[in-house]
Amino acid sequence: MFNLLDRRTFLKWAGTATLTLPAAACAKPAPPSQIRMNKPLATGLYSWNEMTFMPERIRWLEITHARIGGEMSDKVMTFCAENNIEVLMNVSPAKPRTAFPTDAEFIDAYLAQVDKTLTAYGPEGSFWSANSGLRNAPIMSVEICNEPNFGYGFSGEANEVARLYAQLLIKSYQLIRSKWPKVTVVAFAAGGASNAAPGFIAEALAALRNAGQLDCFDVAAVHIYSANQPPELPITETWGTWSSGDSMARVQEIMSKFGVDKPLWITETGYQISQAEGGHFDVTTVVGDTSVGDTTVTPAQQAAYSIQIG
Repeated sequence: MFNLLDRRTFLKWAGTATLTLPAAACAKPAPPSQIRMNKPLATGLYSWNEMTFMPERIRWLEITHARIGGEMSDKVMTFCAENNIEVLMNVSPAKPRTAFPTDAEFIDAYLAQVDKTLTAYGPEGSFWSANSGLRNAPIMSVEICNEPNFGYGFSGEANEVARLYAQLLIKSYQLIRSKWPKVTVVAFAAGGASNAAPGFIAEALAALRNAGQLDCFDVAAVHIYSANQPPELPITETWGTWSSGDSMARVQEIMSKFGVDKPLWITETGYQISQAEGGHFDVTTVVGDTSVGDTTVTPAQQAAYSIQIG
């Protein structure tokens, strides 16, 4: 039986990009070895504020990285600083595009979120001035939105979403570079290991090229899921066959075609463990009114497949 000690050993062994395993581990670079990376690999946790509810386990596992969603708080930042956890902050639109009369107003509201986050918790932020006794560990990486191609904050046709995201990315990069030049800007956070992520990134890069702004990010990011299959195994859908590995390779090819030579990070991935194995998920997944069968894995499979992704 795969136990907690095994998981700790796994985290230490794999602790060289960031695998974002929801409720289990996070991801900053975890691409194939041929992808250029600008820092060592590191496993970590994808969390909101819930990681502060289990401090003993976090410390015992020696988690060193976290991708934080939602709005950063003093409590979470303090927890990360006290536990030597490096933060990749995901900033997603608090209100969707449909809540604003114009694209410009939507972008301005988003920029205000980024500004608020880094003014407080970024380099020389107000939080650090007010808490000088804490280890100084400001947010040094910001991910611009979460899966915009899946409609999180965005709406419209795929090409419309890509164009709007490109505009938002350009403005975000300009803001961050002007005020916090050492902060890493992570782009796309595209969901979908099949055609979704490569397609969106291609559309967004085309929009950036048209704007003359292909250099307005430091790192590209994707979210790789493959149901309950290992990442290299082809998965057949009604529309065709795909695999996580092939999708990563396609993203690399697309970036190369646009002349983009930047690191590619996996900032979210994971496998569902069933309740019977001590996890959260039902064995049978239901989509709408249709049962799609068992999409869970054992803890040992989760660890093995996650290592293969890296």
